[in-house]
Amino acid sequence: SIGSELKYPTPVIAHIPFSLVCLVSALAFGYSLTNSVRWVIAPVTLPIFAFILTQFITSGRQAVRLTQAFAIYSFFPIAVASAEILSHRRIGGSIEILTYGAADIFRVAGNFDNPNDFVVLILFSIPILLLWALRTTSLTARIALIGGVLLQGMILLKTYSRSGYLSLGCVFVAMLFLGRGRSRRLALAVCLLGAIAAISLPDVRERILSLVGIRPSASGASQALASLNYRKMLLAVGWNEFLEHPFLGTGFGNIGFEAKKYSSLLYQSSIENTYLEILAEMGIVGLTFYLGFVCVFAKVLLSGLRESRGEPLVEPYYLALACGYCGLAVNGLFDTNLVDNLPWVLLP
Repeated sequence: SIGSELKYPTPVIAHIPFSLVCLVSALAFGYSLTNSVRWVIAPVTLPIFAFILTQFITSGRQAVRLTQAFAIYSFFPIAVASAEILSHRRIGGSIEILTYGAADIFRVAGNFDNPNDFVVLILFSIPILLLWALRTTSLTARIALIGGVLLQGMILLKTYSRSGYLSLGCVFVAMLFLGRGRSRRLALAVCLLGAIAAISLPDVRERILSLVGIRPSASGASQALASLNYRKMLLAVGWNEFLEHPFLGTGFGNIGFEAKKYSSLLYQSSIENTYLEILAEMGIVGLTFYLGFVCVFAKVLLSGLRESRGEPLVEPYYLALACGYCGLAVNGLFDTNLVDNLPWVLLP
C-alpha cells in the first residue's frame, strides 16, 4: 500500500506538535493577521517540505549528494552579494528568491546586512566542506574545498559576529568529542588556528572580550558595548513578558510589538535569543514542546552517528551535521534562529 511505502522521519514528526503550538499561538494572540501569517509560515510549512523531500531519498549515497549540494549552494549567496557590491545595486527578482527564499520558507542567509544569518549557514557548510576535503582522493577537489572554507572563514571574520565566532568554535569542539581519527585531528588543528586568530587579530579579540564584560580599547569598542547594552534591554523585555504571561506567552511573533511598549528605541522584531523568545512568546507550553523536539532530534543524531561509524561514505557528513547542530544550539543563545533559519533545523 502507499502508506507502507511512505517514510516518516522522526525529527519531522517530533516537530509537528511545536508547529501546531506556533500556529495556534499566532492566530489566537497575534496583534495583526498579516504579521501572524508571515511569522508562522516557516514553522508550519517546513516539516511538510522536509517530509516530502524525505520520500525522494532512497539511499545513503543520495543523501550524501544532497548534503554536498547544500555545501556548494552555500557559495551562491556569497556570489550574489559580491555581484551586488561590484554593480553597486541590489539584485532582485528571481535571483532574490533563490538567495533569500520565498517569504520565510527557504531563506538562506544571503543578506550580509544581518551577519548572524550568514553565520548559521556556515555552521553547517564549513564542517561539511572540510570533512568532504578530508575524504576526497582528488587533489584538485581538495584544494577547491579548502579554498572555499578559507573564503567563508574570512567572510565570517569580517562580519565581526561574536555569536559567529563562538558558535563555529563550538562546532569544532563538538567534532573533537564526536569525531575519530583524522576528523578529530582536523578539529584540533582548526581549534588551534582559531585560537591563534582570535588572539592575534585585535578587532576579533576585542569583540570576544566584550562578551565577558571586559571593556575593549579598540576603535570599535563603543559599537560593541552599545550592541551588548541593546541586547540586554531586549532580554529584559523577553523575561518581563514571560513573567506576565508564563504559560501561553504573548503570542508567536508578537515580541517585537511588545518591545516597543518599553522603549521606542527597541525596533527589533526579535530579542536575539531563541530560547527566551519562545518562552516569552509561547510560554512554558511552547518551550516544553520545542525542547522536546530538540531532545528527540539530538537522540536521532547521536544514534545515527553511532550507526554510521566505519562507513566512509556516510560518517563524515553525519558528523558534520551533528557538529553543525551543536553550533546552532549555542547560536540560539545569541540570536533568534527559529524563523529565519529553521530550514537548518530540519536539514538531515
